[in-house]
Amino acid sequence: MIRILITTLLILFFLESNSQSCLPNGITFRTQSEIDSFPVNYPSCNVILGNVGVFGGNSVTNLLGLSQIHTIEGTLTIDSNRLLTNLQGLNQLSVVGGSLIIGTYHNSGNAALADISALGNLNSVGAQIFIGYNPVLLSLNGLEGISAITEDLYIWGNPSLTDFSGLDNLTSIGGRFDCDENGITTFSGLENLNHIGAYLKINNNNSLLNLNALYGLTFVGNELIIYHNDTLTSLKGLDSINGNAITKLTIYENYYLSDCAVQSICNYLTGSGNSVIQFNYEGCKTTDQVKAACALLSDEIKEFPSFSIFPNPVIDHFTLKIPKKGLYKNFALHNLYGTEILSVSISDFETDIYLGHLPTGLYFGIIRGTDYLKILKIQIINT
Repeated sequence: MIRILITTLLILFFLESNSQSCLPNGITFRTQSEIDSFPVNYPSCNVILGNVGVFGGNSVTNLLGLSQIHTIEGTLTIDSNRLLTNLQGLNQLSVVGGSLIIGTYHNSGNAALADISALGNLNSVGAQIFIGYNPVLLSLNGLEGISAITEDLYIWGNPSLTDFSGLDNLTSIGGRFDCDENGITTFSGLENLNHIGAYLKINNNNSLLNLNALYGLTFVGNELIIYHNDTLTSLKGLDSINGNAITKLTIYENYYLSDCAVQSICNYLTGSGNSVIQFNYEGCKTTDQVKAACALLSDEIKEFPSFSIFPNPVIDHFTLKIPKKGLYKNFALHNLYGTEILSVSISDFETDIYLGHLPTGLYFGIIRGTDYLKILKIQIINT
């Protein structure tokens, strides 16, 4: 027993003596040789106290020389690297005390960066996350460890990015969420996001089909801006936001957007808040049009009687139970693109609904009564 204890203490002493912090003023890498030399120049350093910048131009092709780093107490910036295709070498990184910046605000970015999955151990970012102008970045896989962002989330100018997969565990953004000029078609991956402390801005995403994956979002603490999204037709998905928390509403130049009368928008417009609603499609061209549609919505959607579904997540089927016959007319299942997958009439106290033929993923169920409807998330687990 004593021998085991002594051996354990020696191992801990060895690890501690070979683990150290360094570079309180930070470090900038501009060449591959500087990165390759890092483990030679700083053999025991795995905590960098200052900022780290990788601005490699045509030189940096990989970050393997940084594989010993597990903490950066400052900001990590990876920008203007024309040949860097992935972030292998940052696999041990778990903490960034400042901001995580991949790309730039100035339209240079990382021309060949397609994969950031090497950040899979990252679980804490102390300030904002900015991912901008990476023209071939395919996904945000690698950010699964992030459950909360202290400050802002900026996703700008990533035309190959089609959704937000990789941010599946994100529940809150302390500051702003700015999604601008990306190739996204849906917000899939953000189903667990429920809180944005400042504004939500969705601008210039000209492949965006719907906002359905944002059904879990309940709070936006400042302005809601939906601007110039050429293929967006509906604001469904923003239904659950507390309209009383929004301070200003801008819905502008979404040329095919006709359905703006969702509950959060209607609640906001019942007050005296500032709104700019212009140059959208018929039904959402003006504030008065949206208010008129909201009046119809309030007539159609009444307090919803109780029901239960079990199980959810669903393996192959679930049972819908109701307290009284005749309360409900129909259950319909939609995918994240808004396409109806199936429709089932409800006529009894219990209705078994089979979903075993559908692939694993998140869907939205719509239960309708005579003068009410309810939208809920259905998670299918295909075994």
